[in-house]
This record gives sequence, C-alpha cells and structure tokens, in this order.
Amino acid sequence: MQFYYDSGLLKKRVLQDLEIWLPQWYPKGRGRKGYFEIGDICGTPGDSLKICLAGAKRGLWHDFATAEGGDVFSLWGSNRGISGFGNILKDIAGYYGISGCEVPGTKEKRGSPDRQHVYLNADGDIICYIYRYEYADGSKEFLPWNAAKGKTEFPSPRPLYRLPQLLKNNVIILVEGEKCADALAAAGFAATTLMGGANTRIEKTDLSPLKGKDIILWPDNDEPGRKYADNVAEALLKLPVSSLKITPLTPDKPAKWDAADAVAEKFDIAGHLAKAEIYKLQEKTESSGRLKIADFTGEMFATEPPELQFVVKNTIPRGVVGLLSAMGDTGKGMLLLDLALKICQDKTGMSLKAFGNPVTATGSAVIFAGEDTADEIHRRIYKLMPGGLNGRIDPAKLHIIPLPNTGGPFAIARKCRGSDEFCLTEEFESIKTQLEAIPDLALVVFDPLASFAGLDLNADPRAASYITGQLAALATATNAAVIVAHHIRKNDGITSPQEARDAIRGTTAIVDGVRFAIAFWANTAEEKKIFAELDQEYRPNACFKGAVVKANFGADRTVRNYIRSETRAVLEEVPVKIVPKTLSAEEFDKLLVEAIGEAENAGTPFAISGISGLYENREKLPFELQEASRDFIRNTAKRLLASGQICRIGQTGSSDKKWLGIPDAGRCA
Repeated sequence: MQFYYDSGLLKKRVLQDLEIWLPQWYPKGRGRKGYFEIGDICGTPGDSLKICLAGAKRGLWHDFATAEGGDVFSLWGSNRGISGFGNILKDIAGYYGISGCEVPGTKEKRGSPDRQHVYLNADGDIICYIYRYEYADGSKEFLPWNAAKGKTEFPSPRPLYRLPQLLKNNVIILVEGEKCADALAAAGFAATTLMGGANTRIEKTDLSPLKGKDIILWPDNDEPGRKYADNVAEALLKLPVSSLKITPLTPDKPAKWDAADAVAEKFDIAGHLAKAEIYKLQEKTESSGRLKIADFTGEMFATEPPELQFVVKNTIPRGVVGLLSAMGDTGKGMLLLDLALKICQDKTGMSLKAFGNPVTATGSAVIFAGEDTADEIHRRIYKLMPGGLNGRIDPAKLHIIPLPNTGGPFAIARKCRGSDEFCLTEEFESIKTQLEAIPDLALVVFDPLASFAGLDLNADPRAASYITGQLAALATATNAAVIVAHHIRKNDGITSPQEARDAIRGTTAIVDGVRFAIAFWANTAEEKKIFAELDQEYRPNACFKGAVVKANFGADRTVRNYIRSETRAVLEEVPVKIVPKTLSAEEFDKLLVEAIGEAENAGTPFAISGISGLYENREKLPFELQEASRDFIRNTAKRLLASGQICRIGQTGSSDKKWLGIPDAGRCA
C-alpha cells in the first residue's frame, strides 16, 4: 500500500513559508520588486533566475539564462536532492509532520511520474505541467497540474506545447506527444503538440498561434496517428494556416514509429519533411453523424473539474449564453455597454462592479447594436465615461458594431430552403469565425435579440431553442459570456423575481434555453421612499428592482434596488436598504410553498434545516421572505407540513425523506 499526499495542502504550507526558506536555500540571493533573484537553481550568485513572491504565480521560477523553469516543488526537490513528484511530496509531508492517506487502486499504483513536460505562455511563464506515469502492465496515465491554480486540472484554454519557440518560427512541425516535439526541437526544428496527444480535446485548445504559419503534420506511423492528423487538420484549415502538409507513412517502419524514434535512429529528418505532401482530408468511412459516442468516455471526468469562471462574480459566467430582460427604455443597452467598458479597462487598483458584484474578467468585448447608431453609442460612452476612453481602455479590445450604420442587423438563422428545419446564415457563420479568432474575448452582446433572430421567437418554441442553442455553442467555442438583450411584457404589477421571469416575452423556450437570466422591473411602489432616503428630488419612472431570475449555477439571487443616474443615464445600485413590505401570514405561506415547489421541480429541494435548509439558503427565496428570522421560517415550514400544504420527499438513491416538496408532485412520503 502506498500513501497519497494532499499536494494542494503541502504547496500551501511551503508557499506560506517561502520568505523563510529562500534565504536559507539561497543565501547569496536577494528580494527585489516582488521576486527573489539568484544566479541559478544551484545557488550561484547572480540574478538570471527569478522566483515570484506575489499573486497567483507565487513560487513559480524561471531561469532566463537557460529557459528552464518550474514550481515550488521543483525548487524543494533541487535543494533537498530529491527527484520524482511523489518523493518530493513525501519529503515535504515528513518535514511538516503531515500524514499521508492510504489510497488503493490507481493512486496505489501511480507512484512517481517517469516524465514531466512544462507548458509555457508567450512570455515564458509556466501555465501547466503534464506528468506521465507508465506502469508495469504497459498502461500509461497523463495528469495535468495547473500551476497557476495549484490543482490537478487542465488550463482553459489549453496552450500549445513549446509556445515561445513557435512564435519565433514560420514553419512548424506538429506531432503527437511532447516527447516527439522535444526530440525534434533538440534536432533544431520548431515543433509542437496539443496537450493530451491523440486523445486531446481540440476544441479546448488555443490554436491561434499557428494562424498564418506553414504547418507540417507528422503523425505516428499507424492509422490512429492518421486519424489524429485528420482531426487536427480540420481545425487548422479553419484558422486558416498559410499551408498544411503531412509527412508520408513509412512502410518499412513498425506501427507507432514516431518523430522521437526518428531522431534516436538519426533518421534523415530533413529528407522526410521534404517528402511531405499537401494535406488532403481522408474520406471518412464511419458514420457522418455529428456525434460519436466513442469520443465521450469517463476519461473526460477523471480529474478534478475546472472551476466556473465568471465575467461578473456569481452573476455572469463565462462560456454560457444568458439573457438580460427589461421593458423598453429601462436602459438595458446602457447596462451592457457599461459592462463592456469595465471588461476592457485596466482594473489595476480599481474595484469595478456590475449588477451588484465585482467585474472579474479582463479582455475584449463585442457588442452588436441592432438599434443604436454610431453617434448615439458615442454619446452614451461619454455619459458613462466623461471625457471618453482617456487611455483607461485599450481601444483595440472594444468592438461596438452599430448595425444601423452597416445596413441593419444580420439574421442568426433562417428556414432551410424547401424544409421546415433551421439553418445558420452565412453572415452569422462568418461572424462566429471572427469571434473565435479573438483570443481574449470575454463578452459578446446581441442587443436586442429580436433584431438578430431571423425566426419567430414568440410563436415557435423550436425556433427559440435553435437560436439559444447556437448562441450557447458560440459561448462554448469562445469561452465568452454571450448575452442577449430582450424585452419583458408591460411590467405593471411585477413584485417578485418569479413574476419578472414569467413576464419575459416569447415562448418559455427562450428562458429554458439560456443558462442565466437577469431581469429589471419598475419599482414604482417604493420610488418616493428611495428618493427620500437618498435625500434627492423625486424623479418618476427612475427606480427599478433587478435580480438573477434564472440560473443553472450557484448564482447571487439578491434582489437589488436601482436608480437611474441623472449624469450617467445608467441604472446604479441604491446604496440604502429598503425594507420590504410586511406580508400577511397567508401571503408568506403562499410564497414559501411556491418557492419549495420550484426548488423541488429544479431538482434542488430545500430541507427545514442543515446545508439545504430554507434559512441557510434564504438568498434563493423570494425577496420578501429573506428578512424573516431563522425560527420564523422553520416554524412556518413545520406548520405547513402539519397542515399538508407541503410534504417530505426523498431524493433518488436515498431513503432519507428529509427534503421538502408539494403534495401534487407525487413524491411525498
């Protein structure tokens, strides 16, 4: 039995003591501007090796003289004379007196990696390690280590191997596996591979550094190698690359013979590359269906899941499609423009918020404005940022397309000729390709949705599902938040997030097809009180409530009060607490029963107490209930149980009926 050590915990302990260790390890080094400097990893005087002391890269090191680098584990191993990742973890654990866990199965046989490969960004900073394990039974295992996050997961997007070298060359050899790329590089050729080799998720790889370059594919000497080349080639041709060639198979060599074998045999590498032919995609003999079941296995879920990334913390995730809904003249366009400007800003030393939470993304933003002219957008920018961009924003990162100035909006989809099925328009296909080519894209806005749909979203649920599905695919391909602005029906009388959600125009398929929806509705009942609290002169039709009304993740569902700014013309969160109206017992009961039923239908039922408790998750309850005390909410739930208005239910696979449901759902105990 071997022991498994918590690498995250050990890393945290070592990093915590970094300022203690480094002077001991390297007495001839010095701290300078957030880095510890020394000549090399052996401790020679100098400053070519730099160890980061701050931020997410704390503990990472890079030797600018040798181009070597690593993390705090490699530093520890070097100074303690220990090799092998597992052995280093064991030594750290022993030093700090931290016990390992006996783990059977794969962890037991894993041991120490026999090889590791380092992936760098364009600046030479470490992004990820790939550890290779080879076992006695001939099987192999590859595990990623995200250096920035300090956990076992792939980075997003996945970088190309040996990226700094690729950027300096125009002719690139693309092989299968890091070993082959390293062998060719040692022989004087610019070579790369995709993270994961033949089993890589090509759609998750950033291939943009290869755009416009001359690529030679060198697959392994077998049919799987050729299939790998075919899959990569399809993606490369879409970039596009300047040219694409493929080396011929070598019948006199065994199966799986590869570039590393060629270098080891002192094979005529240059001659072999000279025989490369213009790539021609092989005809596929298997089913031409879009989905291949064999491509989707449990290997996709073998490592820790990636953390959900946000554009706005706990409100707007990356890589999904969402909806911003409100009545006309509420200011949806201003809110989305404000968000785009904040994404494109340098947020160093700044705290920028949107929709009540911090803006966490930095990058490029694209807005397709279906109704506003360039002049109107220009005026809006000056309202949001008096004096204009003023050097705070990189203009190249902000893309606002005023479609009235370009002939009007384009359609995302249309009816296929001679069919009731739907097809994407050529213009949207072109737009999608252009968006995918923006490497730091964080936000895409279509304002309003109705101007771009090209189909009847109000009457045809299939059309709504198709449009939202295509926008979801765009979000996945770009890892950006894709937001569509949409109208709600006349909102007189809306008092809750659920009512606001129900008021969103069109078929329910629109809301069902997005991952999140944010709604704003008029707050006429409290606007005079709000102005009084703010000590401002009363302005009618200037107060709104806003909240996340649908989310397929742990969103912040707080209902917030907003007021339209007189100077910036955008909705801003009210800095005072407005106490909701007092509910009667009947009104409170009704809202609580409805909330319990909705949670049950969503597959996330409440319990009376505990981790799923009503009070513990009160931010998911209607706003009017969130101010109630713990005892009042729990006692009300118990009373509703006794009266039969709600009941206890179990979840699949559990005999414990501790959750809450409604009797007509058929799951009651």
